Amino acid sequence: MLNRYKDIFKEGLGTFKSYTVSLRVKPDTIPKFCKHRLVPIALRKKVEEEIERLVQNRTLVPVDHSEWATPVVPILKNDGSVRLCGDFKTTVNPVLVGTEYDDIIVPGKTVREHNSRLDKLLGALNVAGLKVKKENCCFPQSSVEYLGHKIDGKGLHTLDKHIKVIKAAPSPQNKSELKSFLGLVTYYAKFIKNAASVLKPLYNLLKDNAQWVWTREINTAFQNIKKMLSSTPILDHYNPEKPVKLSVDASAFAIGAVLTHVYSDKVEKSIAYASRVLSKTECQYPQIEREGLAIIFGIQKFYDYLYARKITLVTDHKPLYHILGKKKGYTDIRS
Repeated sequence: MLNRYKDIFKEGLGTFKSYTVSLRVKPDTIPKFCKHRLVPIALRKKVEEEIERLVQNRTLVPVDHSEWATPVVPILKNDGSVRLCGDFKTTVNPVLVGTEYDDIIVPGKTVREHNSRLDKLLGALNVAGLKVKKENCCFPQSSVEYLGHKIDGKGLHTLDKHIKVIKAAPSPQNKSELKSFLGLVTYYAKFIKNAASVLKPLYNLLKDNAQWVWTREINTAFQNIKKMLSSTPILDHYNPEKPVKLSVDASAFAIGAVLTHVYSDKVEKSIAYASRVLSKTECQYPQIEREGLAIIFGIQKFYDYLYARKITLVTDHKPLYHILGKKKGYTDIRS
């Protein structure tokens, strides 16, 4: 298969054939010319060589003068070469809507299914005139690391190297450091049951009127969340053919939900956890309304998995059973 599509893996740029792109600048646009930045001495020769290579393959065209310019940012790659990037924070970045990931994963339950899908992918790339770097490809793999997770046939895992960073993190000394720590932790919040409840003392410390005092309660929450991340479950792959159960709960200050698959042997496997802290107003709700809010939260959080299918909804607040009833649709609840 790789020999059949060998042109895809050749050196050089591909030529995208599917569309013709026209770039037009608005008549009232003011050109931006940003001053160049000094290149580190150790990278100067590599940058010169990379510029020459790009000129030779006609990726770059030398000009004597331009009204437009952005600073070059050389990035050192693992193989010792450099990638020339541009700092577009004042030009392109403000109009971008998001970040696109260009890594491609080809899944398959069997080798045959995987190879069939891979063949279709390589064929599509070939027709479009696109190329990939063979050194960056892995064929085939029983597990892959993708977007901070390990994915295999069993499910979704946390990455040990990221968990080690969280476990080794010292106690934050200010709000900025605490925000950085919480950013790492919340990325894996879907692995932790009722994460919001555990993290509440830490979030309280970030409030505008909160003074920075690292209390015993806060330190306990800090240590507990690190301990919980040390033994996270494997999250099951969502399967639309298997029964789904949504379990929700509410406390005085947080709500949570867990989506699970129920297998024929009655074994349940978690697909994802979700939770959030209640607002000051929501904390004043009576318990029945907080429990109802937890149901709405769970359905909204996992709506793509739940829409247009029967589910089992579990709540420990029995009065809600009589309010919602057996036949109440969750689309009605969500609205």
